[in-house]
Amino acid sequence: MSWITLTTDEVVEEFNERELTALNALKGREALGGILARVVARVRGAVYAGGTVLGEDGTIPDSLALDAVALTRWRFLISVAKNEGLQTEGRKAAAEAAEERLVRVEKGELKVESGSGTAAETGLAGPSFEVKQRDFDRADEDGL
Repeated sequence: MSWITLTTDEVVEEFNERELTALNALKGREALGGILARVVARVRGAVYAGGTVLGEDGTIPDSLALDAVALTRWRFLISVAKNEGLQTEGRKAAAEAAEERLVRVEKGELKVESGSGTAAETGLAGPSFEVKQRDFDRADEDGL
């Protein structure tokens, strides 16, 4: 799998036309873009904390895209006035499951695909090798 750039269009696909018209009248896509940026940062932070090399800036693992969409959709919906027609239990449960999955990624319990970044770009340390020195001579040895 690869790393992708998630867009507001992919989040908007989760709404039907009637819902989208209502949401555009209330908040607009500008607010959705800001929420999406914060969710992408949250996903990248969880991946980094879990020890996985990050991909290019602004990208997330494809395997976490649905989780990011669920979180973005829910955070967008709760940012407007209470609306039980939009703020359904199913959408809330999907966001909660996505957050739980990110916590597992963060703890390193759930592995995701590595990005294309190098250790210098991601801040992760690479391997380190050193030669062991012998600090004794024949007189220090016991035995035969």
